[in-house]
Amino acid sequence: MNYQFSGSNDMQANDEYYSLNLQSGLNVGPWRIRNLSTWNKNNSDAGDWDSAYLYMQRSIRSDQQ
Repeated sequence: MNYQFSGSNDMQANDEYYSLNLQSGLNVGPWRIRNLSTWNKNNSDAGDWDSAYLYMQRSIRSDQQ
C-alpha cells in the first residue's frame, strides 16, 4: 500500500484543507487487483471518499512459439 497525505492552512482566511490518497493492490493467483481511493476535506465539510479507479487484470498466456 502506498499513501500520500497533505494539508494546508490559511490563517488569515481561517481555511484548512486536507487530502489523502491511498493506492492499494492485491494479487490472487494470476489476477492483480488495484485501487486508488482519495479523501478530501476542508473546514466546511466532513470529508468525502472517492474511488478514482478499481480494476482487475491478468496476463494473457500465449501457446504460440
